[in-house]
Amino acid sequence: MAKASRDQLLASVKGLLTAGDYSDLTITCGDDEYKVHKVVVCSRADFFARAIRLGGQEAQDGKVNLPDDEPAMVKLLVQYLYEGEYEPYLPASTSPPPIAGPATPQTPVVKKKKKFGLSKFPHTCSYDEYGERYCTYPIICEHHTCGRGCNKTCNSFNCDICNPPPKRPIPAGSADQLPTHAKMYEMADKYDVVGLKDLSKDKFSRCCEHFWNEPQFATAAHHAFTTTPDYKKGLRDLVSSTISKHMELIYKPEIQTLMREFNDFALGILLEKAILDSVKELLKSGNYSDFVITCKGDTYRVHKAIICSRADFFARAVRFSGKMIKLKHTSSCITTIAHLKTTLANYRRQLMIQFLYEGEYEPPLPHEPPPPRPERTTEGKLCHYEFPHTCERGCQDSSRIVCPHHRCGYQCRYNCKAFVCTTCQPPVHPAEGKADQLLSHAILYEIADKYDVKGLKELAREKFSRACAKFWDTEEFVAAAKHAWSTTPIEDRGLREVIIKTIAEHMNLLNKPDVMELLTEYSGLAVGVMELRARELGWLKE
Repeated sequence: MAKASRDQLLASVKGLLTAGDYSDLTITCGDDEYKVHKVVVCSRADFFARAIRLGGQEAQDGKVNLPDDEPAMVKLLVQYLYEGEYEPYLPASTSPPPIAGPATPQTPVVKKKKKFGLSKFPHTCSYDEYGERYCTYPIICEHHTCGRGCNKTCNSFNCDICNPPPKRPIPAGSADQLPTHAKMYEMADKYDVVGLKDLSKDKFSRCCEHFWNEPQFATAAHHAFTTTPDYKKGLRDLVSSTISKHMELIYKPEIQTLMREFNDFALGILLEKAILDSVKELLKSGNYSDFVITCKGDTYRVHKAIICSRADFFARAVRFSGKMIKLKHTSSCITTIAHLKTTLANYRRQLMIQFLYEGEYEPPLPHEPPPPRPERTTEGKLCHYEFPHTCERGCQDSSRIVCPHHRCGYQCRYNCKAFVCTTCQPPVHPAEGKADQLLSHAILYEIADKYDVKGLKELAREKFSRACAKFWDTEEFVAAAKHAWSTTPIEDRGLREVIIKTIAEHMNLLNKPDVMELLTEYSGLAVGVMELRARELGWLKE
């Protein structure tokens, strides 16, 4: 009954905004107007409370105008004031529990282990009658023994391998919501809105986990850094940690621009990079190794904490103890990857291990600092350089433009969609090295999929794309294309789309017998090239 009553109350408050009944305050932004209620908005946002309390023009007219904000963001702000949420919504299952009432005790997760008995998570070490720490069953699981790593001081310990934490669901929608959450965070700070900073930060964090490799991530990151002071680390730390987890992002021109513009941001990345350098040294020295990978006579002394967190294949091998052999007189384990293709050269196997420790593999992506871009035009108009840019109602604000070379309303009639200025956007640097790297990238892409290596597919695809742009007229391109097409499923369009685009851009490749043989063998490739060319010529209906 109590829940039903609360739901009815919330529905009534929401209905007040929709109907406008009993309104005693109006919020305007552009052409939009909201009939609101002081008792709601003033209790939820100190900005409105101060405007009414100080008795200025707003209090006399009963109207508050927000001319400097985007109408779409003001709409979401008003929605939040009345609903405690804004679109896109978080999944219902992630709603926080009511504040009132005792906390529900957490039920331990019990995992049955063949060798280690019962493993209960979370685990907390106990005290004996003399006040000393002890554990009745110190071997919690195969990855943790109390008294070794924790000195019997565990407090709610959980093994992420045996009992992996559930992935957080994200708000419904696409990557376009990333800038929205960054802007709502700004609105929360600007108008002192209760709870909105925490909600927008949570949504931004979830979306960074899912959409970190989308163009909108850089746009949202730039907005977060340009609208928050240095000492407010909320979104800034999320951006830094996201890039640190996915170091391949630093090779994107838009991320390089961000790092160059904001020195403190670059410093945060460099500090985390120092940790990465220490991790790289572990592979070279083999110090503290607790796991050995062998393949065709090659031996790599590695570390479970690194490779299991980066590649699910190894995590499963450890978790399920498949083909594991205990080495005598050591605490290391050994596994043999017997099913790696025999055609893989030694250095290509090394590239996978290198990526697990460095987030990169040879040859590295070329990158140069982008050229400086003016903050304002010669007329003094502020440039925001948010690429790709899609027009919104805020584009009609003539004081702030995309870049010196594009003004919405003149060139595009306010209908930009994912616009990128080829003058301002730094160019993508071509691949460096020899053409034989093409096959390496295709093989690394296959390995990434086969061994569930996080981030490797995206990096291999980017390198493959750049190498195709430079070495498309070589025999190595055909060999790499054949390998890619024969080792990826139909639904995996990563390398396939790069190959289709490369051939479509260089139709003179059809004069080569080996290319024609490739198109004949893989009909899907031929159809893809024809479809792309037909679309470019306007022969296909959208």
